[in-house]
Amino acid sequence: MPAEIAPRHVTVSHGIKFRRRSRTIVDVVQEHYLRDDIPCGSAVCDICHQTPVLSGTATHYLLPDVDFILDFLELLEHPQIANVIYLSSIAKQVLESSNQRKYTRLRALYRDRRRRSILFDDEHSIPVFVRRKDILKQQNGGNLRSAGLRVGVTKVVDSERLCTGAGIENTFEADDDDDVKWKKLLRGHRSKSASFAGIQAAAEWYSEHLEARIPIVVVSDVLSTDGCGIATPLNFCSPAETNEGSLTTIQILSSAEYIQRWWAGDASVAELYDSLVRGLRMNEV
Repeated sequence: MPAEIAPRHVTVSHGIKFRRRSRTIVDVVQEHYLRDDIPCGSAVCDICHQTPVLSGTATHYLLPDVDFILDFLELLEHPQIANVIYLSSIAKQVLESSNQRKYTRLRALYRDRRRRSILFDDEHSIPVFVRRKDILKQQNGGNLRSAGLRVGVTKVVDSERLCTGAGIENTFEADDDDDVKWKKLLRGHRSKSASFAGIQAAAEWYSEHLEARIPIVVVSDVLSTDGCGIATPLNFCSPAETNEGSLTTIQILSSAEYIQRWWAGDASVAELYDSLVRGLRMNEV
């Protein structure tokens, strides 16, 4: 019987230079701890050591972005909506973008076993972290400075020096006592561009990890129109080969496309979606 491979732990350091109005430079270093044994939660997985939550017979796994969760949380609470992969980075954005009550409702969704949904810790997953960084480099021609990802020198503490990044120094200006700007700098990786790259990275990893056995459906009105500068999104309805020859089953749909393609035969889901859309339009007036 082969010996079990020990999980890999990685520490990534992000350096940020913060320039105050007084012209003094402050160096801020953030350490990010990564690991490669975070389970996917799927019943079709033969690799992860886990108690499966996501169904092995699901028609698809849903991966929503933060806007879909904020606008259509009631839809996600519908009894028919199950097998949802909530990213921890997206959950944090929900908490930062809304009140505590909405975040509590979201947390109840992935804690309810009947919904067969999980909270996937993408922020500490080595493979997702590496893919996200590569996507940001690709969309910006290898330049992380313009990627919306506020990183400085990236250093990885690992025997194989996985994810070693180029030395990039960013300098930002803010008022001495401006706590809001300071916190935004420390949360720079939550910018729109980096957020969408994180969703795409998680979708690609899930599809590859599960060997394209279950479609991964990303619901994002921004990503579906390719209007955010992300490298050409994968949008396949059946298993297809990427340039590297690996299989992928990823759909990137707008909210309307998702309902039309996957829930057209369920009147209760479609009617609830239409009602929520009307409410959003009324609020915009």
